[in-house]
Amino acid sequence: MRAAAAFSWIFGLLAVISIAGFPVAMSLFVLCYLRLRSKENWPVAIGVTAVMVGTLYLFFDQVLNVIWPEGLLGFG
Repeated sequence: MRAAAAFSWIFGLLAVISIAGFPVAMSLFVLCYLRLRSKENWPVAIGVTAVMVGTLYLFFDQVLNVIWPEGLLGFG
């Protein structure tokens, strides 16, 4: 049962990546996973998500110039 839940989260992440793009999908994934699955309170979930978004943008986007997969909606 736990494996099915883990695979559901992973396949959901892949679906959102294909629709909205990688940075948007990762932000939503971290926020939703922390809030819904880990039962963290909103300040902790938003704080961790903000740190993750900052790291994605500053390090991976600006320093390493990673080219993110673009979703169907054109974000990324």
